[in-house]
Amino acid sequence: MQPFPELFGIPVFAGSALWEVVLLLSIYSIAFFIKGAIGVGNVSMMVLFGAMILEPHHAVVLAAITNFVVQMQFIPEAKRDGDYGIIRMAIWPYIMGVFVGITLFDYLSATWLTIILGVSVGSLVGLDMFGVMRHWFDRINLKSAKSLFPYTSISGMIVGVTGAGGLLMLAFYVNQVLKVPRSIRGTMLLISVIVSVARVSGLSVAGFVDLKILAEVLISLPVGIIGGWLGLRFFTKLSDKNYHRILNGIMMFAAFILAVKGISELI
Repeated sequence: MQPFPELFGIPVFAGSALWEVVLLLSIYSIAFFIKGAIGVGNVSMMVLFGAMILEPHHAVVLAAITNFVVQMQFIPEAKRDGDYGIIRMAIWPYIMGVFVGITLFDYLSATWLTIILGVSVGSLVGLDMFGVMRHWFDRINLKSAKSLFPYTSISGMIVGVTGAGGLLMLAFYVNQVLKVPRSIRGTMLLISVIVSVARVSGLSVAGFVDLKILAEVLISLPVGIIGGWLGLRFFTKLSDKNYHRILNGIMMFAAFILAVKGISELI
């Protein structure tokens, strides 16, 4: 097994084989294509598949930092198309939840994080696929502060713990109050940028960001930037319905594999 070479004398990707890192970078490229195209969905993919190659804490942190840097290219479109009124209502309880989640993330073992990643993201995707969440949202008014505050706080906490899934929950809220696809996409991109700043700040303070992670981010940037750039160009050509059907199927498979892997380590 040929290990991935060091970068400037820094060992990267925790001794993973060269083919494993190439596979990981390919997944990152596809994930950022998705991000550029519709504004949401990429971090879940990066974390789920990354945790099959790297230690789960490592996979979550690397995905978060890489996402933070690469998505800076989306800021012009996010500022142009985002709905600032929606963001002002949702972002503060969401960020509070993120910091609570990061605190929990620090205390979870690798095995339990693997199980939580698989079960939580798999459950969210499953509820989306079978229309349960949409049916639920038709019965509640997320424009009301009484509903919005707990919902966005829980969404943020999921992102803080797992690095995935919470923005998908927030996307349901944005879809409920906005109807224009370009505004929905721009708003989700802008929220993602703001949340990334908060998440990276929290991970840095907690001591998860080191020289090895930064070297890995440097290696991941080219494929992420190219994938995101292509996604921006293909935004108008993608079928949103078909995209969600395919992505949800892939993520359900990955979530199931992760959950089984974590549970097998407990037995």
